[in-house]
Amino acid sequence: MACALPLMFISGVFIPWAFVPHRLQHVSAVFPVRALAVSVLDPYLAHGATSPWDPKALAVLAAWGAMGAMVALRRFGWSPRDV
Repeated sequence: MACALPLMFISGVFIPWAFVPHRLQHVSAVFPVRALAVSVLDPYLAHGATSPWDPKALAVLAAWGAMGAMVALRRFGWSPRDV
C-alpha cells in the first residue's frame, strides 16, 4: 500500500486530474494506475466519439502486463527454491 496509494493520488483516482501538478502528471503516465483509470472512465465519458478507448492507455496496460508475465514466467517454479 505504500506504493499504491501515492500512485493513486498522482494518477487522478482520488483527486481530479486537473489538480495534479503538471510534473507529476508526466510521472504518473508511465505507471499502470493512470492508464487503468483512463481506460475505465473513458467509455463513460466518450460522448459519442468513434472509439471510447484511449490507445495510449491500453498500450501502457499491455506493456505492464507483458512485463509482469515475463517476470512471472522467469521467477515462478512449482518446487521451492533453495535459499
